[in-house]
Amino acid sequence: MFRTGDADPAAPVGRALASAPVSFPPRSPERLPRRVLLSLGGLYAWLEVALDRLVSAPLNPLYHSGSIAVFSLAVATVTGIYLFLFYRVGTAAAHASIEGIMAQPLGIGALVRSLHRYSSDAAVLAAALHGLKMLLGDRFWGARWIGWVTGLVLLGLVWFTGATGYWLVWDTQALVLSLTTARWLDVLPIFAEPIVHTFLSNARIQTFLFFIVLFLHITVPLLIGAFFWLHVMRLARARFFPPRVVVVVTGVALGAASLLWPVSSGPPADPARLPGVVPVDWFYFGYFPLTRLDPRAGWLLLVGAGGLLLAIPWLLRGPAPARARVAAEACTGCTRCYRDCPYDAIVMVPRPAGGRLKTLAVVNPARCVGCGICVGACDTGGILLGGEPVHVLAAAVTARVGAARARDPQAPPVLAFTCRLLARLAGRLDADGLLTGVPGVAVLGLPCVGLLHPDTIGRALSAGAAGVFVAGCVPEDCQFREGSAWLVDRLAGRRLPAARRLPAGRVRLRFYAPVEAARFVADVRAFAASLPSSEGGAVIAAPPHRRPGPARLVVFGLVLLAVSWGLATFSAWPWTAAPPEAATLRISVKAVTALTAPAVPRADVGDLPVHMRPLDPARPTTGRRGDAVLTVAVDGVRVLERTYRPTGLRRDGPVYGYEEIPVAPGRHVVQATLTDLTAEPGAPVSSSTAIEVTVAPGDAPLLEFRDGAWRWE
Repeated sequence: MFRTGDADPAAPVGRALASAPVSFPPRSPERLPRRVLLSLGGLYAWLEVALDRLVSAPLNPLYHSGSIAVFSLAVATVTGIYLFLFYRVGTAAAHASIEGIMAQPLGIGALVRSLHRYSSDAAVLAAALHGLKMLLGDRFWGARWIGWVTGLVLLGLVWFTGATGYWLVWDTQALVLSLTTARWLDVLPIFAEPIVHTFLSNARIQTFLFFIVLFLHITVPLLIGAFFWLHVMRLARARFFPPRVVVVVTGVALGAASLLWPVSSGPPADPARLPGVVPVDWFYFGYFPLTRLDPRAGWLLLVGAGGLLLAIPWLLRGPAPARARVAAEACTGCTRCYRDCPYDAIVMVPRPAGGRLKTLAVVNPARCVGCGICVGACDTGGILLGGEPVHVLAAAVTARVGAARARDPQAPPVLAFTCRLLARLAGRLDADGLLTGVPGVAVLGLPCVGLLHPDTIGRALSAGAAGVFVAGCVPEDCQFREGSAWLVDRLAGRRLPAARRLPAGRVRLRFYAPVEAARFVADVRAFAASLPSSEGGAVIAAPPHRRPGPARLVVFGLVLLAVSWGLATFSAWPWTAAPPEAATLRISVKAVTALTAPAVPRADVGDLPVHMRPLDPARPTTGRRGDAVLTVAVDGVRVLERTYRPTGLRRDGPVYGYEEIPVAPGRHVVQATLTDLTAEPGAPVSSSTAIEVTVAPGDAPLLEFRDGAWRWE
């Protein structure tokens, strides 16, 4: 790269940078929508800071939300295998088998089922928080778009798996899920018979449907595995599980919640009864209140919101990152950049035959996020970032130190390197990059502190800096995953390029959230005050102690126990699907109306093959059919009049209809008439029925027209 005693090859460039914005490479201004997004990200960062101070950064669950989601899914998978061994299919058998599991000796079944429920809820919650963090942390666009899109798909697949699991219990919550889903699907012109007709009564629900749902429930996780591979395919050294202590405490918290608040099923599903007040898992079915909207409005909302979420990487795309590029003549093929890149954006390829060096590093620009970690790994300065060679950074370092010494000759000059903090420090820096209110401190911004080669720090000291202060991201929350960790290892000599000849006490490394500008200013002021103003003497700065103590572990456990209580509470929070005192009259229609136009004119029937001719040419059986009108009166008052069209692309199928009419509990006279609007002579005009019925609160009796006659259930 460069050595501390090298001559400055780009001093003019450095003098120019001394009066420019303090950043290498230079940063572009943000658009208004992104400024709003980054402001919201700042609020979220303060929440992370609060948890940092409460449980410590290594234990902060918001930093491990993605891996906690994976761990929770693993727990749900293991417990699901156990439940599968005892589950039975069928409207009566399904609910009974679940109750049998809950009644197993020693509470084993109840514990396993509760773990299954709470781990599934934790997976959805952690995945949603992970997505929110990626959005507010500005880690969703550019080369990371595939992680965002596959993450949304994964969240949808996890929801689908959980929803089918709830359906398999076949209690009141499953009935609400079935009916609301059926109403939404029935507005789509893809089903011959409305799905809601499947759930008119338990007797009509075939056991085969339970087999289908069970098959989906246990096979969709295979898709989750496939999309998870796509989700992390651009990450080097992807972390699948959180740190061991987080795994242990999370598992204990889930177990404690399962023992303290075991889950229970609702009453068995009965379509002839209104659900009433239903315990709803709001992590999966928080949208239930929206199901009272018209299904078409619901689809519009769902498609619009889904499309907007998928388009976010392009709608809120930031300025183009300063991507890396390898100068072939300077590359030695050492593979350090290849090994250090967090996104597998660098590959080693063979060089042309005949040279001494065998391999060459090549950057894939489609994967490069512009972090510059590869720059800090290169000894020869063979990697350009955003077209800027490394000697431009060297010149900027020299210029910043010179500006600090010229502005405050009496103060020991300090050069501070920052990454995400730079945006929060903008109002505290003057035109020369000096920190106002702290004499002698100059700031140089980097995309990531992992860009720092140890020789860059040595150059700052040899240029006259009394000290170098590096403000990196919290390692568990590094904007580019591994930049802070690699710098720590380089300075400690555990990773090449290793630091050498750095005076003790004149270099300090600290970690900050992107909003902790005030703490940074206080720390760098204290660091500057501790430095000697002359060449002699040194203050030894111990590395930051980051291992959480027992007290932090206890607090972390209490935090997760509180989260587990929230899981238990909101996984069965009551929701009024129907008022307990209400009653509903259900009306179902399936009728075949007469033909208005045969598919083949009678004159052309003789031209058809024999096997395609109708038995009675005078009465064709296929063709366009007429509409039907349903009229319903309750106690002599007309409450419904609706027209139904035949199904099929040529409108040659049956007429289907399903209506729910609220009625007051008590005795009523119900009259229903289905009128065939076909004008052909001899066609039936209408079919009517009148019946007196007593309806109790919560009842949902069924009046059905099928096979040409009215039936009451």
